[in-house]
Amino acid sequence: FLDEARRQLHREADYGGEVEALDAYRVWVGDDPDFFIPGVHRDLSTRNILAMDFADGVPVDRLAEPDYRRAERDRAATLLMRLTLRELFEFGLVQTDPNFANYLYDAASGRIVLLDFGATRSVSPGLVGQYRQLAQAAIASDRAGLRAASVAIGYMGATDPTEQVEAMLDLLQLSAEPLRASGHYDFAVSDLFERVYHQGRALFHSGAFTTAPAAETLFLHRKFMGSFMLSRRLRARVDLAAMAQTCLA
Repeated sequence: FLDEARRQLHREADYGGEVEALDAYRVWVGDDPDFFIPGVHRDLSTRNILAMDFADGVPVDRLAEPDYRRAERDRAATLLMRLTLRELFEFGLVQTDPNFANYLYDAASGRIVLLDFGATRSVSPGLVGQYRQLAQAAIASDRAGLRAASVAIGYMGATDPTEQVEAMLDLLQLSAEPLRASGHYDFAVSDLFERVYHQGRALFHSGAFTTAPAAETLFLHRKFMGSFMLSRRLRARVDLAAMAQTCLA
């Protein structure tokens, strides 16, 4: 994991590679009116310099301030959550650094500006399929399917003791709470992060984690958690269950 993190840091400082990632991502987003991706000036860009169009807007987490309406917060969080699901399950190309400053909100147009593609990573179709199975099983409370997907990804071993397996399945089921909610999930009142953290820490100290998944999952976890924390920061209500039904079909 540390070796992969080091390689990722070097990739994030390679602006030539970022241009390629940005162009590939732009193809997937297309002419979606809710998002804006600044254009790149290749004639002015080098490995160490990235020249892009200027994009106006404020950091998206500013929407949490009293100057903005709840409807704007809900809409922004909904758009970015939907984009997160599309990145994994449709694009197979994920911008894995959900730093709040990487998203600007343009109040004049209502668009969200997407910035910083240095941490963009392709996800293999096999891993995408495993996460699709994991999400579908979690939503359906299908513990056999959840276990099969977890073993395939590397979250647990095929021969782990039943007690550890059941505890891990409980944790994964808990993590999928927003996907199973009926209607809009209210991030403003959710304490899911704390519950998952404490339950996961207890499992770690009990020795339940006998295997490690592929290193690339580290960056997917960062994206999932960052998207969750942004929605929480915005105190937003998001219908994740409806989104998942569409993206996982």
